[in-house]
Amino acid sequence: MQDGNPVFDSPRARRRTLYILSLAVFISLIGIGVVVPFLSVFAGDLGAAGFWIGAVFTAFALSRTLTMPYFGSLSDRVDKKKILATGLGAYAIISLGYIFVTSIETLVLLRLLHGLSSAMIGPVAMAYLGELAAPGEEGEFVGMFQGVTLLGFGAGPILGGVIYAQYGFNEAFYALTAFSAIACLIIITLLPPMPPKEVLQVHEQSSPSAKKKTTVLHDYKRLLADNRILSICVFAFILEVGFVSFLNFLPLFMNSLSLGAAEAGIAISLAIVLSGILQSMFGRIANWPRRVYLIVSGGTLFGIGFVLIPFSTDFLFVLGICVCAAFALFLTTPAMNVYLIDVGHEFGMGVTMGVYNTIRGCGDIVGPLLAGFLLDLIGVAKMYEVMGLFCLAGTVLFVFLFSDRKKQNADKETS
Repeated sequence: MQDGNPVFDSPRARRRTLYILSLAVFISLIGIGVVVPFLSVFAGDLGAAGFWIGAVFTAFALSRTLTMPYFGSLSDRVDKKKILATGLGAYAIISLGYIFVTSIETLVLLRLLHGLSSAMIGPVAMAYLGELAAPGEEGEFVGMFQGVTLLGFGAGPILGGVIYAQYGFNEAFYALTAFSAIACLIIITLLPPMPPKEVLQVHEQSSPSAKKKTTVLHDYKRLLADNRILSICVFAFILEVGFVSFLNFLPLFMNSLSLGAAEAGIAISLAIVLSGILQSMFGRIANWPRRVYLIVSGGTLFGIGFVLIPFSTDFLFVLGICVCAAFALFLTTPAMNVYLIDVGHEFGMGVTMGVYNTIRGCGDIVGPLLAGFLLDLIGVAKMYEVMGLFCLAGTVLFVFLFSDRKKQNADKETS
């Protein structure tokens, strides 16, 4: 929580600010999701083959992943509200460019720019939230914010599909622009400023240059040298690889069960929306002192669910696995973010969220590539078995790293 800022002195004021931030991000994610159902079709109409269609999606993830550490670190030195407003404003302006695209190369360039502006939104919003929450509020605040984020992510493609079916490409791009602009206006007019505050930086207190300006690379090294953030980031990367593989290849597996795209869409939406509802309603469970058990339980549930996918025989079985995935997200995500907030108060909230989101972004890039390789090698059913075992192994690795951190702390106390 920002000390000395009267705007955040009362629980009511902090909750009001949480609702404003959540609403802005929710609206922006609806807009971002609007183009998801037809972007590959739009690229195909421009004459793109498989490689270039893949490049359209990779460009966004790549530029976002590469620049999130910079903007996360910057938000520890600049008012977070200004970065959020800039990112959303840029997103709205860039969105208009889709209307004038005539080549696949231009589309890829726009996706690169959109990824860059997106990097100013997600990790910075999480850093703002981490500074906003008072002790004991972290789980509730993170749960609501992450829940609303998932609901926006789930609602966007549905709305985009309707707009595209009824009106066409340009109207959907206008909707993307409008949603981003509305979110930007909410941030500018309603969200209180969040100026930078002094960071504890306990690992550098003995250095006379501790307060000097640091580089992004220095921030990276400093954070990942701490086993708290290392264990969370390694675990988040592994789960992200598994989850994006689950989402991207589920329609292909369901096709092997003679189920169509409609059923696949329902199953994917169920996993995302149910997890969003659970996190927004019960996120305060992450305030439990032994929240590490939530993370381990969620990782185990993920792994078992993926291993069971090849045994699916009908639509209800697949829906049951999607429910397991929703509960796994509910157990892991708020708990991990509360740990991140604890670390952020020590190292800087922006750089902590930037590093975490960057590593998750790497999972978004690696996941589809790894799953595609396994798909060609052993088939879709076996691919899910391997991904499930990968998630279970990641959970075991998390336990090992986390336990090693506790051992290190005990050694320090006895020395």
